[in-house]
Amino acid sequence: MDEEEKSSRKERKRRIRYYEEGKEDLRYRGPLSYRAFKILGWLCIVASQVVVLLSINIKLDPGSAEVLNTPQSILTSVGSMSVPLLLMANFALILNATEGYHRQLIRYGLTLSLVAGLSIWVYCRYVVGAAEVFLGDRALAFSLVEQGLVESLPSHFWAFNLFIDLFLCSLLMFFLHYRPKRAFQGKKIILFRMFSVIPILYEACSVVLKILAVERKITLPLLASPFLTVKPPMMFLAFIVMAIFLKHRERKFLRNGRTYEEYQDFLQTNRNSFHFSTFSAVLFAVAGVLDILAGLVLFVIFRIRHPEWSLELSVRNLSVLGIGKSSVLLFMAPLMLLFSYTRKHKNRFMDTLIPIGGLILIAIVYLEGAFMFLKSLPIIIQNILPK
Repeated sequence: MDEEEKSSRKERKRRIRYYEEGKEDLRYRGPLSYRAFKILGWLCIVASQVVVLLSINIKLDPGSAEVLNTPQSILTSVGSMSVPLLLMANFALILNATEGYHRQLIRYGLTLSLVAGLSIWVYCRYVVGAAEVFLGDRALAFSLVEQGLVESLPSHFWAFNLFIDLFLCSLLMFFLHYRPKRAFQGKKIILFRMFSVIPILYEACSVVLKILAVERKITLPLLASPFLTVKPPMMFLAFIVMAIFLKHRERKFLRNGRTYEEYQDFLQTNRNSFHFSTFSAVLFAVAGVLDILAGLVLFVIFRIRHPEWSLELSVRNLSVLGIGKSSVLLFMAPLMLLFSYTRKHKNRFMDTLIPIGGLILIAIVYLEGAFMFLKSLPIIIQNILPK
């Protein structure tokens, strides 16, 4: 065999990199689109709110704990999958050029503000207002309700506004990937990219505050609850790795002589969609295992730092901090292999109905929870009043 034929065979066997021209697209495309993930994500959010009702029921009737603890644990795990599912839907909308960063930031910014404002209004007007009817003094009612509710919470804080997490993740992607058209041109783009540390610092501060609250070193006011992050720390770390992975692929593509317009075309291929899905599947599996290991290490640290804590209290405090909850990513890993961000839908009206339907279901859950709380409010006030 002559040298020319050997060289020709080697050339045919050489793997063509994703950033090189001439590579055929894959036929395989996952059956699940962003819409499927969005529907599943909102159903998981509703499931997490049902946990609120179960928790209230257990508080009011401790005898029901034996029956409700199992469904409460299952629904808690299901609810924790809401953030990764919705984040994947967000990734799909951005990568297939269906929706830009500005639209996501505005939507999640307005939604988190609405949830925060509505929860503060309900708390101040109805919860504190109902206590004021019995006590006749608003300042005393505010103080006693705050004290009673904080003490009744296993973690001594309440984090429930998932849209804080979605907004922070969208903001991180915006600072890492968006190309400003006017400001931050040339080398100044580095300064724009450095703004990505803002959502990371917010997440870190939220985690630190929750740890201090669990250890009873500080008392977080209930009015701060709508502004605390919800998702487990390992889940946010996995998201950061995913965002960096996408940025690295873009830079490598451009460094090898390709244009930004060609990269945008490459994003619409089934090959890149499959690469993204397989990387996400592996990342989620690794993050899930690491979260379990981190939980074991932190459990030992908590036991050393707080020998007065019981075994049950140590496990519960780890859980409320989100340690161990990223293990649900192990179930997300195989689901990612069925996901394709290149799948689009012509009728976008359904995308509008999904969050509306989810918010209606959440409102029903919280109305039921508020009704149960108001029914038991006289008993709660009687228990916390000075003897």
